[in-house]
Amino acid sequence: MNLEWDRLKVFYHVAKERSISRAAERLRTFQPSVTRCIQQLEHQAQSKLFIRNRKGLILTQQGEILFDHVKNAMTEIVLAQIQMSGKA
Repeated sequence: MNLEWDRLKVFYHVAKERSISRAAERLRTFQPSVTRCIQQLEHQAQSKLFIRNRKGLILTQQGEILFDHVKNAMTEIVLAQIQMSGKA
């Protein structure tokens, strides 16, 4: 399984916002693009990552596993950017 970073980044924001629409706003893109990206990621991962409910999206067990790892990667990238900019 080869998961693409751009899709993981979209996944991270959808999971964090619990909304495709809010994630699209944050990423400055359109909702259909985010939806398509999540569908492609689920296909790549061969797992359903979200369940819809009245309050928004919730992560499945597989989604939780992926989110924990992607969240750690995002944190490391932000720290690297801070260090590289000399603001650390």
